[in-house]
Amino acid sequence: MGSTTDKKMAAQGLTIEGLPIEVLLDILSHLDIGSLTTISHTSQRLRATIIANWNAILLPILQRDFSPVGSLVELLELRTSGNKVPPTASCRDVAIPVDNHKDIPVHQLLARLSPISRQCTLKVCLTIKGWEREFQRLRFAWHPEHSRCLFEHELERLRQALYTWWQFALYFHYEVEENLDGSATRTHFIRRLSTAAIHETLDMWMTIEAGLLAEVFPSVQRVEKLSGGTLTTAEAARLGWGEEYESSIIVATVMRLPPDDLLHILVYRHRYATKASMAQAIRLRNPWIEEGLESFTDALISNMWPRTPEHTDFSLLPGPLNHRGTVTRMFPNYFGGIIDHDTPEHEGFRVRYSDDGGIGRCACPNKYSLYSGVSCGKLMPTW
Repeated sequence: MGSTTDKKMAAQGLTIEGLPIEVLLDILSHLDIGSLTTISHTSQRLRATIIANWNAILLPILQRDFSPVGSLVELLELRTSGNKVPPTASCRDVAIPVDNHKDIPVHQLLARLSPISRQCTLKVCLTIKGWEREFQRLRFAWHPEHSRCLFEHELERLRQALYTWWQFALYFHYEVEENLDGSATRTHFIRRLSTAAIHETLDMWMTIEAGLLAEVFPSVQRVEKLSGGTLTTAEAARLGWGEEYESSIIVATVMRLPPDDLLHILVYRHRYATKASMAQAIRLRNPWIEEGLESFTDALISNMWPRTPEHTDFSLLPGPLNHRGTVTRMFPNYFGGIIDHDTPEHEGFRVRYSDDGGIGRCACPNKYSLYSGVSCGKLMPTW
């Protein structure tokens, strides 16, 4: 049954569609993006109102829930235009502008987007909200006693990292690797970021990788460990995705998917009855996915090492990829990276190194340097 207010409105012949347009637009602009999508499907008149007043409704939502908006609009324009030429510089010591839209009002940028890109906006925004939910769950997986919701400024760091990843995927992970210009273009693209932003983006990337290894593509050894010895080796092999190193190669292949497709695999993994059916679904989303491995990690680390502040403590991550050196003050710890540091001193370094994008040299790695000897990706284990 409806509320008392609903009954009074119905008795007086008032409905949400009968409200003055100014009041209706104000109500719609206070919805979250998921509710806006839902209400647009409830009646043709509401849908027509939303489309006709798209900028007026969407702009407050983007400013409230999807900052930094300039980076979001840059991503939306990239998806709309289909431009695959990344904004990089040929000289390693030339500063690269981080945001070409800094001085342009956001509502003017939105007005330039075509009608089809408005549908794209909804898809991108829903994906970002999906990753906000999943990241908060995965980020504290190793320290569940410290689990909490992310603060708004931490969510803003996460969104910026997601926007960077999505742009990188559109530029470098959709095509056949041999058609691109090599690792130098990738590292110069990431070089636009500040040192703090690189640490935050790598924190997001490592968290997602660990989540995929644990929940979607576990190794046979991990399956045996989680079963507590109740499964035979053959049964564990049926559920697992090969040995630990083989599982990591499969994850490095799958992570070439863009954020929306990878989120679908993570959230709806249980819909696939077999490993073969999941592999086939991934191939349909990116026919060239097995032509190589993700190169985002290489691009981030090759920029991070030369610019790492002197206070950072280096160590090696445990596991099959322990040749991947990275800083310790991020995942799997419950602090650092996107999450606030545990001390004011370290949090101060985030501010100190937040505006050094485009400076210093970056050590461009060889292709797949983190996986020496691996020339192509794979989606199925050997056994």
